[in-house]
Amino acid sequence: MNFKKGALAAAIVTAVSLGTIGCADRDQVLSVSQASANATAANEALSTELTKSATSGTAITVADGYASGCTVTSGTLTAQATSALGQYLFLGKPSAEILATGCVDAHTGVSLPPLKAPAPTTTAGQLDLVNVTPITTMVAAVGETKAAAILGIPVADLKKDPVGDTTLSKVAAKIVAVSKVVTTASSTVTDPIASLATQAGNSTKTLDDTVKDTALLTNIVGAAAANSVSTLAQQVATAINSATTVDDAAKVAAIASGLKEGETVAAKTASVTLNAAGLTTTKISTTTIATVASTLVTQIVQAVLAGTANISAIAPTAVSLASAAQSAQAALTAAQTAAGTGATGSTGSTQ
Repeated sequence: MNFKKGALAAAIVTAVSLGTIGCADRDQVLSVSQASANATAANEALSTELTKSATSGTAITVADGYASGCTVTSGTLTAQATSALGQYLFLGKPSAEILATGCVDAHTGVSLPPLKAPAPTTTAGQLDLVNVTPITTMVAAVGETKAAAILGIPVADLKKDPVGDTTLSKVAAKIVAVSKVVTTASSTVTDPIASLATQAGNSTKTLDDTVKDTALLTNIVGAAAANSVSTLAQQVATAINSATTVDDAAKVAAIASGLKEGETVAAKTASVTLNAAGLTTTKISTTTIATVASTLVTQIVQAVLAGTANISAIAPTAVSLASAAQSAQAALTAAQTAAGTGATGSTGSTQ
């Protein structure tokens, strides 16, 4: 409940007990008090339900470098952004594929293509942790076995957070770099990682071999752009393969969308500045979830009471509680408005 409204209701109840408000107003005052109590109870019940959903929910790490500005969804559910870079939280258990859109890699500043992860296997009653990366996006498109073959990494590494692992960071950077070449060439390609994975998987080729195959690229960008895409994609892939550090690979991803035929990767990357903070975050975990949940729940309840939150997209199990909270808040506001009007016309008698 809003503090000011709670304080107002308490003050009115005190006035009744001291006999400073007339009898004609007392029923109205008691209505305010009851509405306040109803709102408090409903808000507390909603907070309790949301906290349960959060602490046993599904934490999402969105990473190439860690990503900001994402909208993370699964079916009709929307994950809540937290204050930590790349960290999002579903209040509950998503049962559909996870999709992250609108993300920006905080390390490189690159606007990332749509990132996905397969529908997670979750455990009731406990916090689940899921990574959403360029690598998991390929897994979502073609499955683990094909994705591992396309990328040349073990199946066991496919769902890991690539940050901090040189090999996986280079693989993720290469996926993003090639995808940026593709989308620069053809704005009609809206899901480039999935398109590349599908073409590679169907032909049992690696990503490196796929970008050399203009017939496969024609299926993605069309015949007119295929040769140019192949030339540029091979350049960025080769540069990332030979990169000795994560930063060197990241710089290639940073310039991929602006690379033109006749230009060299080395010349383009020479002026790139990276943000080291994009490789650091505080992950949601069993030790941090209580604090994260407390902040999020407070924000969500406030939004529910303001009528700006779609609770069914946040935590479907809390729909009835949200309705109760909104109804109680509406009743409290109406009662306070009426009480204010009544006080204005009151004689102030102490019968």
